[in-house]
Amino acid sequence: MVYVDQAKYDAALLDYQRAVERRPGDVQPFWVDYALTLFQRGRDTDAFGIMRRVASKPSFAQSDDVKAAFAVILYDRGMLSDAEGLWGALERPRRFQDENFLRNERRWPPRAVEVALRYHPPQLRRATPST
Repeated sequence: MVYVDQAKYDAALLDYQRAVERRPGDVQPFWVDYALTLFQRGRDTDAFGIMRRVASKPSFAQSDDVKAAFAVILYDRGMLSDAEGLWGALERPRRFQDENFLRNERRWPPRAVEVALRYHPPQLRRATPST
């Protein structure tokens, strides 16, 4: 995660790949970060494959983080119906429309943040007229 925070995506990918190669059948939560880092580096097919594996695990399938990250990759691939299905299943979708949350709390790479905000921009709050 340190490499991602420093925008050293290739170094981060090497670390993720080594960890996955040690236990390739043992899907872990960090695989979402691995997929988003692949996505950042333009390795969209690899990112899609990793996210499909993560989302297929019952222990991860209901996670908002998994659904939102996979939806972003699907949106970018033009798979809008599938992406909307995942996005619609989020328990707290507004969190994933908040740039600060995505960048600073979830630490998503820039490309994932941009896609998320392009398809689901933050909703403007309506001003309440004063009486």
